[in-house]
Amino acid sequence: MWACRSFLRRPNRHDANQRTAHGTNHLTASPRRHVSDAANRDPHHPAAAAAATTKRHLYVVLDDHKHEYGIYKLDVGGDLDGDHDPDSARRLPDPAVIRVEVPTAVEDLAARFAALGSCIITTGSSPNTYGPREEHYGVTLVYDTQTAALSVACNVPKGLRDGFSRGRRAGYDGELDAWVGLHRKGYDTDGHLCVCRVPVPTSDLDRTPQPQWKVGGEKVLLEHKDWRHVDAKLVHMVERGEHCLVERLRREGTDETECLPDGDECLLRLTTFQVKYGDDGELITTADRAYARSYKMSRYRDDFEVAAFWI
Repeated sequence: MWACRSFLRRPNRHDANQRTAHGTNHLTASPRRHVSDAANRDPHHPAAAAAATTKRHLYVVLDDHKHEYGIYKLDVGGDLDGDHDPDSARRLPDPAVIRVEVPTAVEDLAARFAALGSCIITTGSSPNTYGPREEHYGVTLVYDTQTAALSVACNVPKGLRDGFSRGRRAGYDGELDAWVGLHRKGYDTDGHLCVCRVPVPTSDLDRTPQPQWKVGGEKVLLEHKDWRHVDAKLVHMVERGEHCLVERLRREGTDETECLPDGDECLLRLTTFQVKYGDDGELITTADRAYARSYKMSRYRDDFEVAAFWI
């Protein structure tokens, strides 16, 4: 038998520094079944529903609290700062759309996040996940960004949870008819774009060419004397034909494994751009790269990778 407690809740402005209480071994969610967005609008109001169907947003998950993860809804359309200086960063929207606590069997293991349709899925692990048994189970929390409905599921088989939580390393770009992503070197990206053209299938599957990834020479990560790279994700904003680089950085002089809780030693950097094929078939960014903005943030876990979704 196993038990855990998990929370999905909309934060209050006055409890930003309060710790979520830990109770007895059981699974609960906030009794409020529907919450509105940061603008305090009713998600079932016709105007809100119409806006949800016509405009997507960038949702970013951050480990900016000792016991919780914050999910933020950011608008990267139109209102671009055009400021290359990360020291002019602003604060993240307050409050976050929602906060999630996902206890795990192994204290040092971070939660995982993925997206499916309009939903952000959070997975934790049960004690069996790291034991000798094969039938692994864990807690799965689902937040619907359109309706703000919260769902909690337990005893979800490990294989199904892993399918969600691994996530995609690349996004399909219809204009290029190719998969586009960040090239990974070890556990992190080296900042180069990579592309894989979709192969044309033939009647003889054995002769269908194998997909080939091509790594470009241009680096898209920020290079700044006062800031050092932490991690990054590339998000394809489909209907805009653009990509958004979501990058976290830490201030020079800080250790990459240390907790940075004061909100001034870590940055969330958003950069939008379009890509095209170069002369050698590699990907290059177009000349109209736009620096959307930078946000000051806290960071608590060195094993958590920033998660970002276009929903």
